[in-house]
Amino acid sequence: MSKEGSNAFYRAYADRWYLDRANRDTYLARQAAGDILLSGNLALPALSTLDGVDLSVHAADLDAHTRNLLKTYRTGQYITAPYGREGATQSATAGRLYTCPIFIARPMTFDAIAAWVTVASGANTSVRFGIYNDGTNHYPDSLVLDAGTVLTDATGLRGIAISQALATKGWYWAAALFESTPTVAWTRFISPLGTADITDGFSYNPSSWYVAQAYGALPASFPAAGTLWAASFILALRLLSLD
Repeated sequence: MSKEGSNAFYRAYADRWYLDRANRDTYLARQAAGDILLSGNLALPALSTLDGVDLSVHAADLDAHTRNLLKTYRTGQYITAPYGREGATQSATAGRLYTCPIFIARPMTFDAIAAWVTVASGANTSVRFGIYNDGTNHYPDSLVLDAGTVLTDATGLRGIAISQALATKGWYWAAALFESTPTVAWTRFISPLGTADITDGFSYNPSSWYVAQAYGALPASFPAAGTLWAASFILALRLLSLD
């Protein structure tokens, strides 16, 4: 684009979007100084008014109308799969790697991962926890964290301390690989994957994956050919900070 064409482009853009004169002039001055480029990120001045209206006066109203409820958290809470429909318990299968979908709506750091055991497993048997990235077609992909193991031979909250930041917004998969067969709290969903089983009147919503896996360190990539499950063990991450 020629210099004349570039200047005309920026002047038209400024006239269109920066409706008060002060912001328009600031925009053009910064463009002339080379702060604004046709490629890469644009360095734009803050738009504090629109048609003479002070936007800061209406900040609370704008926030209320655009709030993402999945960004509203309190530190110290456990974050788990959204849209739970019902709670129950179920016995885990030994040598099976289970997942639980968790949506991260903003950068956060977690300090624990846990499940709730209602019937203990055999003496000195454990579960290994981890986190996987989401991959193609909403299937678990690369390993984010192998958190290590915690015994499941006692009931109640069974968790392990971690230090894990999740900075990229989107879906993740909390994971649990069981050595034995404890009974663990689980849930069904109002379809967080956007799918439902039409053969049962949409009452079952495929929501998580599990796959056979020998007990030990978590694989670097989630194994292929997993089974889509209409429920999930409740695997939860404890929130340390909103980053």
